[in-house]
Amino acid sequence: EQVADAQSVLRQDGQEPLLLSREEPGAVLIAGARTSSAVDGGPTADGRLATLRFAPLRPEASSEFAIHEAVVLRSDGTLVAPEQLGRVTGQWAPASYGLHPNFPNPFNPSTTIRYQLAETALVRLQVYDVLGQRVRELVGERQAAGYYQVQWDSRDDLGRSVAAGVYLYRLEAGDFAQVRKLLLLK
Repeated sequence: EQVADAQSVLRQDGQEPLLLSREEPGAVLIAGARTSSAVDGGPTADGRLATLRFAPLRPEASSEFAIHEAVVLRSDGTLVAPEQLGRVTGQWAPASYGLHPNFPNPFNPSTTIRYQLAETALVRLQVYDVLGQRVRELVGERQAAGYYQVQWDSRDDLGRSVAAGVYLYRLEAGDFAQVRKLLLLK
């Protein structure tokens, strides 16, 4: 939901609120103050001045962010700097399930298969020959929502090289299932 500055509880009687927003390389500063409170009959705020939502430039990428500096407003109204700042790793979660075309295709001797999960699910990614016989299980585990990729080295479950030809790969995750084909050249 979008909230305009005119709707801000920091604004009082048409006056400008004491609100500062500034962006610098590697930092976003949002600060605010109110000149009255519920005690003296003025507007109140829940303490949150802003909600920031970030969108990645490359959704399939994980990013690590370092918290360099922070100031926190405590419930008693005092500002404190946390003593321990750390790193946060974030990954964009896709809105839908998907199985992407492998690359390269055709390939020899290996190819990369990418897929995405909208929710945590038991995932099975398997390779089949054109007769429908399983050749290799590439993934067989519970995975969190996110973007994944796995390589197939054109070997079967016993580690033997398979013959050149057309193969199918199938992704099953929860109620989602999709099949694509790939071509191994030798």
